[in-house]
Amino acid sequence: MVFPRITRHSAELEREFESARVRGYSAGHAAGMRVAAESAAIVREEQEREREQERIRQERRIGQALVAIDAAAASLAERECALAAASQQELERLAIELAEAILARELRDDTRAALRRVLAHVDPAEVRELRLNPVDAETLRDQAPEGVVLTPDATLAQGDAIAVLAEGRIDARIGAALDRARRALRGDDGGAP
Repeated sequence: MVFPRITRHSAELEREFESARVRGYSAGHAAGMRVAAESAAIVREEQEREREQERIRQERRIGQALVAIDAAAASLAERECALAAASQQELERLAIELAEAILARELRDDTRAALRRVLAHVDPAEVRELRLNPVDAETLRDQAPEGVVLTPDATLAQGDAIAVLAEGRIDARIGAALDRARRALRGDDGGAP
């Protein structure tokens, strides 16, 4: 009977087994590395997509915020302009009211002011008639320059005067002067010289 060589065969078998085991580990390792690389690439792509979507969302939010800021700034500018215009109009109105009050007070104290205003613009010899409020006409009757006819006119307020000339007239009414001042403040001269 022949006995096989178990030792030699066992050693060869052991080597083959070890070689197969190493090849198996190597193949498994390589396959695992491929799968890991593919998985990592998929994860990276997914993360990149998420980052891009987040960037787009942030840009959209920033854009919306900028639009809201622009709208608020435009609204504020409109309100500021409206308020400034209203303030300017109110200031002009109050200035005219103050001027009216001061003039009314001054004119009550000095009825000769109407006569002086008219004669400041024209030679007394050119005045054909001087129309005045009846109270002013009575007060100034003895003080009028020679040749100037004082005519009471109930449509005129105290301190107002209208001088009638050979060619035209001089409107020395306080209200007319204030109207001219109002137009000048508004930048509207109404075609008047």
